[in-house]
Amino acid sequence: MPRKLISSAVVLPDNRALDWLNIIRQLGRAELSAMVALSALTGYLFSKQHWTLEALLVLLAVMLLATGCSALNQWQEQELDARMKRTQHRPLPSGALSPKSALSFALVCIVSGLLL
Repeated sequence: MPRKLISSAVVLPDNRALDWLNIIRQLGRAELSAMVALSALTGYLFSKQHWTLEALLVLLAVMLLATGCSALNQWQEQELDARMKRTQHRPLPSGALSPKSALSFALVCIVSGLLL
């Protein structure tokens, strides 16, 4: 895999790594999951009145749970998503990601979030 060199200290990833990250972002609906996690963090901070390490754990746990639930939802609805014009370009209907990989990703995120 060719890499693009900017200087001897900086190496940019090839397009495959960026494509994979974009697929994971779409599968977990990263933007929506981040909003859910930030909402949980806000509620936590209002209840505790100060910043703690526990706040970061809450943020990370809720982000993992929201991401995993979004991925699980897309896995469950992949056949319906393939029929709708609005959702047919998502990772599963488009074939960018296998259903087994999507389910594995969802379960890892959900279990990790629950453990936190």
